[in-house]
Amino acid sequence: MSAEERLITIRQNKFGKYANPWDSWREKRVKAAFYLISNKPTKEVWPPTNNPQLDINLPVCKPIFGPPFEDENSGIRLTWLGHATVLIHIDGVNILCDPIFSPRCALIGPRRYRPVPCIIDELPLIDAVAISHNHFDHMDVPTIRLIAKRFPNIKWCIPMGCAGTIASEIRVFHDKLPRIWEALWWEEREITKDVKLIYTPAQHWSGRNIFLDNNRSFWGSWTIVGPNHRGFFAGDTGYCNIFRDIGNRYGPFDIAAIPIGAYTPRLICNQSLI
Repeated sequence: MSAEERLITIRQNKFGKYANPWDSWREKRVKAAFYLISNKPTKEVWPPTNNPQLDINLPVCKPIFGPPFEDENSGIRLTWLGHATVLIHIDGVNILCDPIFSPRCALIGPRRYRPVPCIIDELPLIDAVAISHNHFDHMDVPTIRLIAKRFPNIKWCIPMGCAGTIASEIRVFHDKLPRIWEALWWEEREITKDVKLIYTPAQHWSGRNIFLDNNRSFWGSWTIVGPNHRGFFAGDTGYCNIFRDIGNRYGPFDIAAIPIGAYTPRLICNQSLI
């Protein structure tokens, strides 16, 4: 298999489910389920839950959205807005990645430890939203609905297989489907004439209901290429050799957002999270 063929290969079985194509991936769902049922987390693996300690370890700072976010000739800047949400400014373009501003991940999902540092109405003008995969803590429908209301002309860059979820739950999208781009790995799209987004691979998985849509949509990372700067947003991923290919093809990068928080228990996280 040539290097170019290896870049674009993804496995799909006869049931329409996708799978990571690398030798570094091994399916461990049965072992993971057994582990979760038979083990209780120890106090050492969880962060402190009292606010005074969290204020010391992970303070919430109010972001300042002045220049360069409003300067078309500015360079590069990244603002972390909690969890996996980052606002990346590259060469005059603002791209919001994996936005989640809700207090919970899904209706009965886990509550966030830290409040969001700002509200959606305080964001600068957003040119595009880039979503890495459809897990509830990365594709949050209430947040998407509010963003769509605040920025009706925004471009939505999402993984292949996710448009149905967005279009069915956010009515404003029904007559604006051309602004939704469902991406396959290595596909690219211009956000402006000078800045483009590329949907690059990641080693992870997808699904909002393990019994209904497990691995039926893509998961990946985002590469942002401007005339003067380049950025990388990893989404959720374990480490594999594909990142060498991404770097060789689109690097060197000026800035990168890589998740390093969900690393225990290793039996569950060692392949899909760093």
